[in-house]
Amino acid sequence: MKNLVQELKRRKVFRVAVMYTVVAWVLIQVTSTILPTFDAPEWVNQAITLLLLVGLPVALILAWAYELTPEGIKVDLGLPEEVSEESQPATAQEVFQYVAQNKPSIAILPFKSLGADSNQDFLADGIRFGIQASLVQISGLFLVNAAALNAYRNTEKSNVDAGVELDVRYILDGTVQQSGDKIRATVQLTDVIDKQTIWAEHYDGILEDVFKLQDEITREVVSSLNVKLLDNEIARVWFDKLTSAESREYYYRGSAYFYELNKDDNARAREMFEQLYRVEPDSVIGPGNIAITHWIDGFFGWTEAAENSMQQAEKWAIKAMEFDVNNGLGHAVFGYIQLLKGNYEEALNISAAGVKLRSSCPVAHGLLALILNYMGNSKSAVDSVKQALHLERIYPIWLINLLATAYRDSGELNLSIPTAEESMRLTQSNEARLILCSNYERLARPQEAKTMADDIAASDPAFTLTAFAQSQHYKDTATLDALIANLRSAGLPE
Repeated sequence: MKNLVQELKRRKVFRVAVMYTVVAWVLIQVTSTILPTFDAPEWVNQAITLLLLVGLPVALILAWAYELTPEGIKVDLGLPEEVSEESQPATAQEVFQYVAQNKPSIAILPFKSLGADSNQDFLADGIRFGIQASLVQISGLFLVNAAALNAYRNTEKSNVDAGVELDVRYILDGTVQQSGDKIRATVQLTDVIDKQTIWAEHYDGILEDVFKLQDEITREVVSSLNVKLLDNEIARVWFDKLTSAESREYYYRGSAYFYELNKDDNARAREMFEQLYRVEPDSVIGPGNIAITHWIDGFFGWTEAAENSMQQAEKWAIKAMEFDVNNGLGHAVFGYIQLLKGNYEEALNISAAGVKLRSSCPVAHGLLALILNYMGNSKSAVDSVKQALHLERIYPIWLINLLATAYRDSGELNLSIPTAEESMRLTQSNEARLILCSNYERLARPQEAKTMADDIAASDPAFTLTAFAQSQHYKDTATLDALIANLRSAGLPE
């Protein structure tokens, strides 16, 4: 009932009813006074009164269906789905709540380097990232993203405490020591709930065989957690195609740069992956990682020519997808680019394939959510972006804003608003303001919508609805039209 009242207010049905009643009453009074002067029959006055009474529901129906705008009378498109606003605002726990899947959850803490040469510290990180890159492809595991774990570097927290904070069942950690061309890795797997070490092992070898050592650790994790690999996973999760010392260093250094998550290190990571592709052209690892670094540049605006970055991302994504043994990075990137081109079904199919290949990859799940939402499947988008956030644990702003958008487009405004407010708390972005502005306008809270619109204009004087509309890729143009109408009504410029 409350949802209906809110929608009646938004469509100005109550206002029309009041105005019509006042005008009808005045007309009845006027005709009752004037018509007897002209000796008009009684039935004329009765007919006018009856017509005015019949006209009331007609006027209300027209008020519901049409909107009077500066551009003329338009059909009121309403909300894409029923608006749901509870009396009590949702909490942060509610908006981000995710029901974990029934499979082992694990986080790999930063490995410690015991070597005297700090220039070789990348080796410890590299082995960790290599294990991470293998496990992220295994559908039977839930693996927390590596970027969320950098905060645990050089801390005194126990594995059990870290596992409780991360809400995972298992923690993998270790140390790496290099002496000349020899290497020793000590690794242990901890059961957080039982508070005990499942296994601990020393691995000795030479640098030339470091990928074999890395694969041994990965196999031990899979075996200890009793994870059954699918047939296609058995073939593609190992690093046995990276065979040279050069490829080892390029991959490890590139991965270490990549997870720093900033503009300059992203460029350095790409340089390393390009060198990796030069020396190991038969491996998907080089093209896949080159594609994702170009996509990051374009998506986050880290280059002046975002369009060129996306073109390069597409080129390398196509190259990555050509490999039979695939890690899915190319699929995730290529699916997004097909969305930009308006190839919705292809975008969805390829992006979904990327998620299957990268079961624990938050970027793959996030891009699938983005495509689902633009295609009108907002409720599935909510589920997908929640999984991405659950994998990330550090809640990147772009995923929070995506969740707020999907909530809004699914009609869950009571969840969209606190999600966007959380984004605003972390960073004052116009993307979150736009979500809040459209939400307030839909809920007939014009003053709050105008405040957001004013803040958007103050933050970005060049903002226009035309440019904003071009950045939105909704398959259903009616959804975009309704969104732009909300923002226009709040006062944002054309």
